[in-house]
Amino acid sequence: MKYLTILGALSLLLYSIHHLSKLIEENSETKIKNILYKFTNNYLSSFLCGIFICLITQSSSLVTILTIILISSKLINLDKGLCIVIGANIGTTITSFIITLDIGNYYYILFILSLFFIYIKKEELSSLFFILGIIFLSLDIFEKTMFSIFNNIFVSSFFENTSSPLKGITIGTIFAFLTQSSSATIALTQKMYMNNLINGALGCSIMLGANIGTTISGLIYSLKESVDAKKLVIASLLFNVFGVLFSIPFLYIYMNAINNLRFEYLISVSHIIFNIISGILGLFFIKPLCYITKFLVK
Repeated sequence: MKYLTILGALSLLLYSIHHLSKLIEENSETKIKNILYKFTNNYLSSFLCGIFICLITQSSSLVTILTIILISSKLINLDKGLCIVIGANIGTTITSFIITLDIGNYYYILFILSLFFIYIKKEELSSLFFILGIIFLSLDIFEKTMFSIFNNIFVSSFFENTSSPLKGITIGTIFAFLTQSSSATIALTQKMYMNNLINGALGCSIMLGANIGTTISGLIYSLKESVDAKKLVIASLLFNVFGVLFSIPFLYIYMNAINNLRFEYLISVSHIIFNIISGILGLFFIKPLCYITKFLVK
């Protein structure tokens, strides 16, 4: 029954994040496409544009899809498109941070606001608050149920023995791929860390894997798209894989530096730090990444 509760909470979380993205897409797709086209003159502006658009929409998938459309239409080239996607990686970290905030039972206020906006004929705002309420409700159910599940010796020993960064990265990659959501993966990992169910090193390793997992799902999506679309997704996948691999040695240094700290939002903040650093450094390797991608995809 406990595992069924976990699956139900996870389904609610994934459903609500999916519909939140859809709600934003339906109301902003044309405007975003115009902004992406107008403000991508160079690498830096493309990078900043990706951050800005994703901060507003909180949907890296939307930004990636629109970038694919612009590249397929020959309106922008691959290197600028990759800069946009790398910027979007930073913008979407805010989603992970927001949904991990501990708001207690105050999420019921979001449902009340949702009902209020229905009565004043503001259905879009009503949907927004209702979906946000479902997100926080599902995380609350997950958090409370995980306590009892971790009393199971098999489950607790599995996570205790998963100390290798590569094992954590593998868990994060698989889970993000299966759920199609890095935000959900980061949020659930953050909740487990806040309740002392996993340590910071494992949590950060899972976070790194989540960055790869969502890109793999994009690669599968691009199989039915144009060659240009495949190039963008593969370049993004290479960027995330290389970024994670190069960060592994520094993970030990990072964890040792904060070893004595018990920072409540460690995983979410580490996610932001990782994406900012890898994004800025990635700008210096855009041309090599695009060259490798063009060599791999003909």
